[in-house]
Amino acid sequence: MRPLRTASLLVAFYVLVSVGSSYAECAWVLWGRTEDDRYPTRTAWLGHAVYPSHERCWNRIKGYTGISKEGSLLDWWYWVRGAGRYDEQMRTKDVAHLKENDVYIGARDNGAVIISQHTTTGFQCLPDTLRPLGLTGRSR
Repeated sequence: MRPLRTASLLVAFYVLVSVGSSYAECAWVLWGRTEDDRYPTRTAWLGHAVYPSHERCWNRIKGYTGISKEGSLLDWWYWVRGAGRYDEQMRTKDVAHLKENDVYIGARDNGAVIISQHTTTGFQCLPDTLRPLGLTGRSR
């Protein structure tokens, strides 16, 4: 009985390691979408670029929004300082009633979002085997 349990544990370990490494080795696509509430049509998610790693894809989101990847050293530093996504003014903004020059930047759905009075721009990093929810239209 014991050899059977050991063999099944080894198989389970092998499956977990192979799935984790194949997920890490895939390409990552940066998806983006901008919607304007003055126009009733929904905008499709568009693939902006393909990156060899999740880290490189997030670096591009960080370049667009200034938001660091959750759990990173920079994210921890922002938490200590109460800056970025931890800024009290940013967290308590009423995004449903933004004024003319107000902008909200926050992390959401495997990515980030920028919300102004009329527009919402979202970015997501997903493996090349996945598409964002609500995708309409062609990709890449």
